[in-house]
Amino acid sequence: MSTPPERDRRLARLRLERQRARQAEARRRRRRRQQVLGSLLAVVLVAGVAFLVTRGGSGKGTASPTATPSTEPCVYRSSGTTNGVVKTRPTPPTGSQPRRNGTATLVLSSGTVTFDLLAADAPCAVTSIAFLAAHKYYDGTSCDRLTTGGLQFLQCGGKPVKGTGPGYEFPDENLSPTTTYPAGTVGLVNHAANSNGAEFFLCYGESDLPPQFVPFGRITSGLDVLKQIATGGAQPAGDGAPLRATTIRSLRTSGV
Repeated sequence: MSTPPERDRRLARLRLERQRARQAEARRRRRRRQQVLGSLLAVVLVAGVAFLVTRGGSGKGTASPTATPSTEPCVYRSSGTTNGVVKTRPTPPTGSQPRRNGTATLVLSSGTVTFDLLAADAPCAVTSIAFLAAHKYYDGTSCDRLTTGGLQFLQCGGKPVKGTGPGYEFPDENLSPTTTYPAGTVGLVNHAANSNGAEFFLCYGESDLPPQFVPFGRITSGLDVLKQIATGGAQPAGDGAPLRATTIRSLRTSGV
């Protein structure tokens, strides 16, 4: 038969063991909650990045969350819209011979940006840009979107003065799961896979975008012009119209 002190000690041990078990179970529950919240946050962040560059309106919609290099041939198919600047479509590039890269000169109201056109890597995109530039499609239009922070680009070419897009779309190219968008990248805006049109963006800094926007140019001069526009900020802050209103005076290409 246990003496009272021994019984008291045994009860104290049992109480301590039960307390430790409850604390351990509480810690396990907290870890599970943190893991679930972490997974949900990762999903939200990935979706948020895709939304930032493809938000609704004028060629900005919901894009595919994964990048798959297109095997489609270069075809400029009707988008179902018309405009008062171009009423025809480009002639698709043909031939298997390597293409020579060209250059583009973008004269903005705040300065000039020049970039190489990556005709060898993105012939369909470069042919379209050269076609629209030759028809003065971009002249007099505004760059209506500026992002700062994790995304750092100026977006241009949304609509000509009289129109709602170039009237055609074309497939993706020059994409892989490892495509990145460092400072100096010039890429196409889309609202879904293989829906490229006239809109493009110019990265003045590193932009953490999913690999689903065709890079077709590389800035050779004028990054300082873009950075100066960015210092003025946007409305709404972080992603909106640049407070330093920016107009394209002209866009011309050569060598393509």
